Amino acid sequence: MDSRNIKEPTPQIENGRYLEKIYDLQKELLDSYIKIEGLPSYPIDVNSKKSQIILKDFTGRVIEELGEGYESMLKVFNKRLDYIKDMDNKETFLYIKAEAQNLNEELADALHFFMELLIYTNIHPEDIYQYCKTTAKNLGIPLYDCCCLSQMLTFSRNMVMGSEIDLPNKTLIRIAHEEDECIPVGWETSEDFVRRCAIQLWDVTYSLSIARNCLKNKPWKQSGELTDENLYQNLLCESFVKLCGFYALMGYTDKTLFAVYFKKNMVNKFRIASRY
Repeated sequence: MDSRNIKEPTPQIENGRYLEKIYDLQKELLDSYIKIEGLPSYPIDVNSKKSQIILKDFTGRVIEELGEGYESMLKVFNKRLDYIKDMDNKETFLYIKAEAQNLNEELADALHFFMELLIYTNIHPEDIYQYCKTTAKNLGIPLYDCCCLSQMLTFSRNMVMGSEIDLPNKTLIRIAHEEDECIPVGWETSEDFVRRCAIQLWDVTYSLSIARNCLKNKPWKQSGELTDENLYQNLLCESFVKLCGFYALMGYTDKTLFAVYFKKNMVNKFRIASRY
């Protein structure tokens, strides 16, 4: 059971409030996980040793899912020449399509786990928007407003990678489930594009690792150490904006990113209901 089995159409969200909807849907999932897995209620005390174990675990899961997604991206990229040479080769096309779908699946998983990090640390969508506004002001970057996912994707892409970068926009694979939901994953991209993606993912991983390093209360330590909560939250916001920069570089819009998330959210709800 994966996203390809979900036939329910992606709902339309009013006023572009896609990040808010993702946040709310993840809270619903987390409420179920709390009952099933015995996870603590949110938000949690970031100074608690048990809480820090959970936060570090979720951080590791985000990084793991991004690594698995990049692995699928490389498989798509490495197979692209075979497809270009023989576009009638159904086996090659299906291979690429499956790996592209898996890329979406893994990136949706990363978004799920990151949302849980934000929920547990009491960071809300408006906090992310405010981080973007403050960062833009400090760096002297023009930002007329940032109050929705679309604006944040544009800002994060421009801030992280530069506005001159061309997004993959040709020879796309239809990997979504409805004909009107084409999630762009280009395989006629250059080695430079793949390298840029690797650099961007490393930047996300590095920022997450620095944030995780704020949590000093290791299980084997006898003494405790207070966490600089403002710094920790700020670093998580920075990491999330950088992740959105990667999504934007890959060609996701607010609608297509939400579509990928929504399908995987439905999969997770099915797994909970069926006691998977």
